[in-house]
Amino acid sequence: MQSIETYTLQNKSFTNKESITIYKEALNQLKCDSAYYCYELLDSGQNEHQELQFFLFESAEEGLLAVMPFLMREVLINGIKTQYYDVSSPWGYNGPFFRKDLSKEDRIGFWNAVDAWYCDHSVVSEFLRFNFFQNYIDYSGTAVHTLLNVKGNIRDWEAF
Repeated sequence: MQSIETYTLQNKSFTNKESITIYKEALNQLKCDSAYYCYELLDSGQNEHQELQFFLFESAEEGLLAVMPFLMREVLINGIKTQYYDVSSPWGYNGPFFRKDLSKEDRIGFWNAVDAWYCDHSVVSEFLRFNFFQNYIDYSGTAVHTLLNVKGNIRDWEAF
C-alpha cells in the first residue's frame, strides 16, 4: 500500500506550447485515445471567464498515474467576481483518465490530492461528466447518475 506522501499533483494551464505538449505526452503515456481528452476539442470552451487547465497525478514509485482536464471558472454573484472558483469538465465525457491498472489506493490518493488542491485554491463546487470507463469509482464527492448512454463497437462503418 502506498502512502499519500509519495504522490504529487501538478496543476498546469494551457497557456503555452510547452504545457500543451506536456498534456499530449501524458495522454500518450497513459494510452488515452478518447477524443474527449483531445486538447483541440477541449480548447473550444475557454473564454474570459473560464480557463482550461489540467492535473497530472504522479507517484514517486510508479510515475504518471492520471491526467484530468478541467475548466476553472470564477464564481460571480450579481455579476461581481468573488474569491471563489468552480471546476467543471470541458465539453464531453472526461474527468480523470487513469492508468489502466491503477489500484484503489492510488485512485483514493488522486481524489484526496484533488480535494486538498481545491481547498487551497478556493474551489467551492465541481461538476464532472465522467467518461465511459468507470473513472467515477472511488470518487470522493457525490456522483449523481443523470443519463443513460450506449457504448459499443461499430461493426459496419459503411452502414454507420
